[in-house]
Amino acid sequence: MDLLPKDHKDFGSKDYWNEFFSKQKSQPFEWYGEYDSLSEILDKYIHPRDKVLIVGCGNSKLSADLYDVGICDSISIDISAPVINQMKERYGKDRPKMHFDVMDVFKLTFDDGIFSVVIDKGTLDALLVDKSQEVDERINTMFSQIERVLRNGGRYLCFSLLQEHVLNKLLDWFTDKGWLVRLHRCSKAEAKHEDSLAFPVYAVVMTKLKKIPGVPMVLELMHEGLLTPQRCSSKADAIDYVKSAQHYAFLKHYLNKKKMAEDDICLELCSPDTGRVKYRMFVVDRKEKSKMKFAVFVVVQGRETEWLFSTPQGRQELAANVSCERLVVVHLLRDNVYSSLEEVKSDLSGKVLELAPASCKDQVPILSLGDDVGQRDIRCRDRSELSGEYVVEDVLSNNDDLYRRLIFLNSPYIIQSEAKLMTGPSVLLIGLGGGTLPMYIHKHFPDASVEVVELDPCVLDIAKKWFNLVTDNRLKVHISDGLTFIQEAVTNGLKYDIVILDVDNKDLSLGISGPPVAFLETAMLENMLQIVYDSGLAIINLACRNSELYKEAYSKLKSVFKVMYSRKIPAEVNEVIYCIKAEDTKDIMELTKDNYTTLTSFLEKRTTYSDVFDVVDLASCLTEIT
Repeated sequence: MDLLPKDHKDFGSKDYWNEFFSKQKSQPFEWYGEYDSLSEILDKYIHPRDKVLIVGCGNSKLSADLYDVGICDSISIDISAPVINQMKERYGKDRPKMHFDVMDVFKLTFDDGIFSVVIDKGTLDALLVDKSQEVDERINTMFSQIERVLRNGGRYLCFSLLQEHVLNKLLDWFTDKGWLVRLHRCSKAEAKHEDSLAFPVYAVVMTKLKKIPGVPMVLELMHEGLLTPQRCSSKADAIDYVKSAQHYAFLKHYLNKKKMAEDDICLELCSPDTGRVKYRMFVVDRKEKSKMKFAVFVVVQGRETEWLFSTPQGRQELAANVSCERLVVVHLLRDNVYSSLEEVKSDLSGKVLELAPASCKDQVPILSLGDDVGQRDIRCRDRSELSGEYVVEDVLSNNDDLYRRLIFLNSPYIIQSEAKLMTGPSVLLIGLGGGTLPMYIHKHFPDASVEVVELDPCVLDIAKKWFNLVTDNRLKVHISDGLTFIQEAVTNGLKYDIVILDVDNKDLSLGISGPPVAFLETAMLENMLQIVYDSGLAIINLACRNSELYKEAYSKLKSVFKVMYSRKIPAEVNEVIYCIKAEDTKDIMELTKDNYTTLTSFLEKRTTYSDVFDVVDLASCLTEIT
């Protein structure tokens, strides 16, 4: 039975739709999914008290489904009298508040502002068949009619495939009117048949607002799984977002149908949080047969410039080395945070299987060079009038050496300059006081970099004025809440060799002088653990007279840090706790003794003013450490 029109202009013909629904008979025809696949969006924007208009309803059972979930006050219209008669006969008796009328969307006869919601499920796509002036004027009439019958604050829900000319028309007309426009991807409504091309389906939600001169447009993207929409700075942002999804759908279909990709195909996945490209994926196919049909290879940060990963020939060799017929090589891009390889695997697992050959339904092996995502720290990002945008970044090599690189972003896989950095330990100190501890580290360990976090800017002024604290590129002071700083360090993937917690507690009624109890909560201790390198340690100055609080603090510390040593300060309530991240405790005490001896010798050579800086016999301290 041929239901397709001979000419796309027939979609606007009453005769075509009369014939269409006569042939369709009682079987509902659903454009872009049934209620169940669209319910998340429909339920979000339609409320039981709303009066709803459904334009171009056809024989869809959407109005009945809405009725059954409590949205009863609806009118469905269509230009086809036969289909309206079918719908009245099918639903008129059981759902008395649900009405059907023969009406043209270009000539609505309703009063102004009586509807809260207008639903269009495929009608615009059927009518906006090209970019001709005649069609454009008809669509202007349609939009004007919808605008007229909607109340202020009402919503026009348009479900569409968003071909380029359709998207441009929606964005131009409604943003010019000052409406709020928001795009949702309707993944559940997209075709899931193995042999079909699943076009992305979108819901464009346009909220009628009174236009205020000078107020910028409000255009938003609503990403799946996120509650907060992403604001677009321009229409081009929304157009690029839709085009990327459509391009991905075509490539996915192509790769599923083709046994072998003819070229080195590149795809990009964006972060829903930032909208920036987070992953760049290259699909590599080999002619040679192998037991491993499909796999993913994650390239750690900083190594994407190597020949093996940056060139088609190199990626072919990599696929041969891992003996895989189709390998997806994934680059981790700048300006994103990757907390762990497990996070990367979680991000990719749902998407990469879509790129597998149709015959491959097994669990996808995700390969890498190690068990982490590498380290990249962008030190500078700027633009040259002659050479374009560039970055200076520090990258950790596979043998843990740190390199500084200059890369011009018009050739992101070419290293312009590279130098190996000789770096010392990085120290994070929470609590400044007079600044004597960071000054000591700064003076006696010239390769160390020290960051201090102090909540009170007055304390920094005191340290500078009365204790001669001098900051430079190796000693920096941040005015910030230590709890917030540590949390942001976790979010940004920062790590330190040593984290020292030496901050006093203002509430002395608790029986603890330091640190504040918030720093001793399990979640915060786990954050401290995350920002310490595997070979590093956290040092906590604990001063607690409350025995119950003391036991609780120790219990939480032990639950997070596998190895701990403690040294009490003679004649003081203070106790210095050394929390070691490494889980391998074998010979750790002997190693500590050797390190202490080396440190003592180092300090004796470095110390010039013995009357100012006391050199402690650190080996003897070990007898006091428990």
